[in-house]
Amino acid sequence: MATKRALRQNVGRIDHVAFFYSSQEALADTQEKLSSILNMDADDWEEPVDLGAPLNIRTQLCWQAGLELICPVPGYEEDWYGAPLVAARGEGLEIGRASCRERV
Repeated sequence: MATKRALRQNVGRIDHVAFFYSSQEALADTQEKLSSILNMDADDWEEPVDLGAPLNIRTQLCWQAGLELICPVPGYEEDWYGAPLVAARGEGLEIGRASCRERV
């Protein structure tokens, strides 16, 4: 019989940071800069994944660094999940509220 293990949650610290961009070009530029600053290799990043409707996002992750780069799937620049966020706050860093919230 399998041993039950408690789910470990990251409480009280950030474990994942997302950067939202309005184009693939801006995403690629940020990936290159982050890789250089953090001394990461290209193979430290996962291959990009496209998530269709209703999100219409392309996401690229670096699990070790806890980084996620997000932009619209080409052709959906006006109709993607991050459009309102980028319009309101501009491109770049977004720290999710759930990542910073204490467990109740």
